[in-house]
Amino acid sequence: MAKVLSGQESPNDVSSRRVFIKGAATAAVATTLIASSDVLADVLPEPKFSSVALPENSLLDEAGLLHNPPDVKTVAAWKRELRGPSPDVSRRAKLHLLIGEYDVSVREMPEDALKHFESARKIAPTTSPLHGWAWFNHAFALYMNGQYADAAESYNDLLHKTDPAPVGFDRRAAASRLRHAGACSAQHASLAELGIPRPQKLDVLCAVAGLAISLKANKMPHDKRLMKMVVRHTGRGSNERDLVNACDKLRAMGKADVKAHVLVADEEGLKALPKPVIAHVEHDHFVTVVEANEKGVAYVCVDCGAWPGGRVDLSWEQWRAMQADGYICVVKAGSEADKVLAKLLDPDAKQETVSGVRFPGVRVAMNPFRPGQTLGNIAELSAMYRGLQGHIMALAVGGPPPSFVCGQPPAYPPCPPFT
Repeated sequence: MAKVLSGQESPNDVSSRRVFIKGAATAAVATTLIASSDVLADVLPEPKFSSVALPENSLLDEAGLLHNPPDVKTVAAWKRELRGPSPDVSRRAKLHLLIGEYDVSVREMPEDALKHFESARKIAPTTSPLHGWAWFNHAFALYMNGQYADAAESYNDLLHKTDPAPVGFDRRAAASRLRHAGACSAQHASLAELGIPRPQKLDVLCAVAGLAISLKANKMPHDKRLMKMVVRHTGRGSNERDLVNACDKLRAMGKADVKAHVLVADEEGLKALPKPVIAHVEHDHFVTVVEANEKGVAYVCVDCGAWPGGRVDLSWEQWRAMQADGYICVVKAGSEADKVLAKLLDPDAKQETVSGVRFPGVRVAMNPFRPGQTLGNIAELSAMYRGLQGHIMALAVGGPPPSFVCGQPPAYPPCPPFT
C-alpha cells in the first residue's frame, strides 16, 4: 500500500491490493450554498463562441474542497459556451469538468455534477488526462451523493484499469478516497447484516421529513411543500442549523410557534426526551425517533415508506450500531417541554422574579394557602425535568462547521507520501 500512496506503482502492481481499509474522515468541512448560475445562464444573451482561457487543472484540492470558487458570472459563461456549437472536444470536456466541480462543491448538487462528469468521460479520449480527471471526479460525486459502495467500486476500477491505464488524476488521493468510501460502504453493509433497513443512497429530505413529523405530532401545519420551503436543503441534505432556522421562519410566518433545541443525550436521556425527536445517525443522515423504552427504539425513516416515512423498530443493540451522536428536539414554544429543555440546556437564560425572589427559566407556582410564597420552579418539579437531568447536554449552534450534516464530509486527512 505504501507504493500505491506514493503514486509510483504501476496499475499491474496495484491489482493485488483490492481491499477496502476501514477508516473514518476526521474533519467536517461545510461549504456555503451559493445561488445557482443557471438563472444568469438563461437570461444573458447566447454568445457565438467564447475563447476565454480555462483553468488548466482541477478546481478541487486533494480533499475535494474548492477554496477559491469562480464567481457566478464566470460559471454562467461556461454554461452558455457549453450550449453553443464549439467543435473543440477537449474544451467541451473541460467545461463539463469545471461546471461539475462547481456543482459538487459550491452548489452541493452531486447529482448535477455526476451528469457533467459522465459527459466529460464519454467525450474525452481514453488516453487523455481529461478522461482520468472525469473518472476521478465521477467517483467523488458518487461518494458525495451517498452512494458509498458505487464510489468505492469506481475508485477501485480507476486504480486498476489497464490498457490503457487512466492518467490525469492523483493516484495517492484516489487510494485515500477509496479507503474512506470503502469504510462507509462497509459500515452500511454491517448495519444491513444486523437487520437495519438500508437505502440505496441517502435521501436529501431526511431532515425535512423529521420536521414534518415533529410538527404533525404537535398538530401544526406540516405539508411537504411548506417543509421544503422553510428547511434549507441541497443535493446533499441539511444540517442542524437548517432545522433551527426553519423553526424561526415558521414562527416569523405565523405558521407554527415552535422552537428547536439541539443537544446530545445518553440512552436514559433519549428515553425521557419528548417525542418525536430528530436524531443524527451513522454520521450522515437524520431519522425521527418516535419511541424509546426498555425494549428498544422506534424511528421513522424517510426511505422506509410513504412521505414522511415508515416506522422501523430496533433493539437497543441495533440502535447503538447506528451511532446516534446528537438530537434536535422540536417543541411548542412555551410548553412544558420547551421550558424544561431551556432550563437544562441554558441555565443562564433570562430569569423571572416573583415577590423579589429570582427563579431561572420559567414562572413559578404560587402557594394558594400562603400568598407570597412559591411552590418552587415548575420545571424542576416536573417528571420530565427529573428524567432528563444529568442525561442531556446542550450543543452550541454557532459558526461553521455544523455539527450534524447529511452525507460524509468531503475532507480527508491526506495520506503521507511514502518513499
